[in-house]
Amino acid sequence: AAARDAARAAAEANLSPGAVAARVLRREQDDAYEQSLAEDRRKTAEAEAAARREREEAARVAAEKEAAEMEERERAEAADKAAVDAKARLPSEPEDSSPDLVQVAVRCPGGERLSRKFRKGEPVSLLFDFVDSERPSGVVLKSSTSNSSSPFSRSYRLLTSFPRKAIDSEDAALTFEGAGLCSRAEAVMLELPAE
Repeated sequence: AAARDAARAAAEANLSPGAVAARVLRREQDDAYEQSLAEDRRKTAEAEAAARREREEAARVAAEKEAAEMEERERAEAADKAAVDAKARLPSEPEDSSPDLVQVAVRCPGGERLSRKFRKGEPVSLLFDFVDSERPSGVVLKSSTSNSSSPFSRSYRLLTSFPRKAIDSEDAALTFEGAGLCSRAEAVMLELPAE
């Protein structure tokens, strides 16, 4: 490199001042071009990296959205299946002339009213199955981790009018009579958990 610089200096010594200025200008232009080219390469690499990050982020967001949609579909399908299963567990309604008839009206938070006839000796779980099968707004069935008879846990409880008493899933084994629902017509309110 030192020999090359010496040879260049010797060659420039023999050149006219205009030729030397042209060479200097040419060298400066070449250096500026190389710097510009390096800057362009850096900017291109940064732009490609930013575009790659954007694509990866978009793919991650799309995958999360798809997973959430899939989970929601699975949850809805499971709730639909739970409603069908709950309906299948319901026995036929007793006749109006039956001496042990209990007509239960359920008032839901959304203003809906559900009504069904049961026998006093039947378990209260059938009332929960009835509500589950009707799926009023706000009622959510979730996969249960307990060993209950239902594969789903309920997001609600039932309240009797008078005396005011809560009937939870834990009371499901009680009969209607045992739960205090033994009048010919009973009204209960469906209460959703506070959020």
